[in-house]
Amino acid sequence: MSFKLWEFEYKQVEMRLDNGKILKGTAFDFDDKEDNDSGYDSISIKTAGGTFDIDENRIVSIKEIK
Repeated sequence: MSFKLWEFEYKQVEMRLDNGKILKGTAFDFDDKEDNDSGYDSISIKTAGGTFDIDENRIVSIKEIK
């Protein structure tokens, strides 16, 4: 499934992961699948708990929050 992660760059997002965790924060960097060893697009998110780079195959849902 393609979430068009580049559309979330520099926005406040809520992301639900395949392990049940929910991340809320600012999406600040998109990497194309050709640039990742995993072969998946990814997006970086800065949360109160740290900074994470999440591959698209781990994302169950993502939405912009206000």
